[in-house]
Formats: sequence, structure tokens, C-alpha cells
Amino acid sequence: MKPMRTLWTVALLLMLTAAAAVAGMMDNKDTMKKEMKGDMQPMMSTERTGQLAGIDGHQAAGTVTLKPLDDGDVLVLTGLAVQKVPDGHVFLAKDGDYKHGLDLGRLTRFSGSQTLTIPAGAMLDQYDSVVIWCLKFNVGIGQATLKP
Repeated sequence: MKPMRTLWTVALLLMLTAAAAVAGMMDNKDTMKKEMKGDMQPMMSTERTGQLAGIDGHQAAGTVTLKPLDDGDVLVLTGLAVQKVPDGHVFLAKDGDYKHGLDLGRLTRFSGSQTLTIPAGAMLDQYDSVVIWCLKFNVGIGQATLKP
């Protein structure tokens, strides 16, 4: 009878150990998810601003401000005075190259202010400029270099 009791005791200990290990793994998994999510956040932590200027004779003026916020980053365009174009889009770009940039959407106002939401997970440190580009006519309208 002793061997059976020993066998049951060992089996019970193995099940309890396995359950504890699984519980520990679940806790670690949640911790790892939180840490990874934090690591996936854009690295930029300070606001960057630039002044729009026209490209190739087109008119563009105003201030662009890249704002990192807790609930999602935004690009704020203020004091806009931009030449009206049929299909103007706002891009975050590297060295003014909109083709490899991030399209934030259509320019809906040519004067005043507009706020554009930046997609979650965007690596904002990759971009150093804002470009307004008319997709219909494939021409640049305005550009600003972002500075801290």
C-alpha cells in the first residue's frame, strides 16, 4: 500500500508544481506584454516644431508642431496660409522625401488650424520634416523642418 500512496503523493506534487509554473508563466507573460508595449511606443518624448515654407513658387506658411501625447501623438498645423490644391496631403518625411514618408491624410483647411492624428506605433524619430504634397498634380506645396 505504501508504494501506491507514494505514487499518488508524487503525482499530486507534480501537478501542483506544474500549476504553479503555469501561473508564474502567465504572470511573466503579462509583464512581458506590458514591457514590450512600452518598448513599442515611439521614442520621441519632446515636442518638435517647424515653419512651413512654399516649394517651387507655391505658397505655404504656418507652424507645424509634432506633439507626443499620452493618448496618441498628433501633428498640429497652426496659422496656416496654404495655396488651395485639390488633393493636398500632409506627410511626415525624412529629408523632405514624402515618397518614403508617412501620409497623415488630406489637408482639409488652407487657413487657420488643423490637427492630424499620427498612427499608433509610428516611429517618430525617423522623421525630420513635414511636407504638403498635391497627389493629383504630383507637386510639392510646402515643407517644414522639425526642430526641438
